Amino acid sequence: MKPLNLILLLFLLSTFISCKKKDISPANPIDQLPAASTSGMNTIGCLVNGKALVPKADKWGNITYSCYYQYLDDSFGKGYYFNVSVINNKDKPVTGVYVQTNKLEVEEGKTYPLVSEDEEGNAYGFLWTNNGTKSTYYFTNETNKGELTITKLDRYNQIISGTFWFDAVDEKGNVVEVREGRFDMKYMK
Repeated sequence: MKPLNLILLLFLLSTFISCKKKDISPANPIDQLPAASTSGMNTIGCLVNGKALVPKADKWGNITYSCYYQYLDDSFGKGYYFNVSVINNKDKPVTGVYVQTNKLEVEEGKTYPLVSEDEEGNAYGFLWTNNGTKSTYYFTNETNKGELTITKLDRYNQIISGTFWFDAVDEKGNVVEVREGRFDMKYMK
């Protein structure tokens, strides 16, 4: 082997060995969200103040998303309850986004305002954070609102899909923006 070829080979080897794994995450946070779908893929994500929030488990594998849609007839009354949530348990602070209904039957193709949690027949959204010592809750209300749109509701196969966005406020008046929310879930009854 010629000395020039040997030098070139050593240069290439040292280049490959010294290469570090690059962060290939998309520059645009919306590209980190799951694609919108309606086949029950158990995907969910949204932007929180412009940063992607997708399910991430901690080292113990704690639950990172959930969905239920059920009719209850109990001591609290009768009605339909829907919940879809996404939680990042891995990063700090732990963050979760929830969209729920209070005695409200949802329908495919309909959009529902996200307002106060206290009113029966309403849909609402909230964000929860925990830094390890303190939890903070941000809720939608009559001033800080949003929307939930149901794009698919398949009661036979228990699939519910949709989109959401909302603004929510904590007890100190701090507002968070949740945008580009999307979910495609198999729900529990």
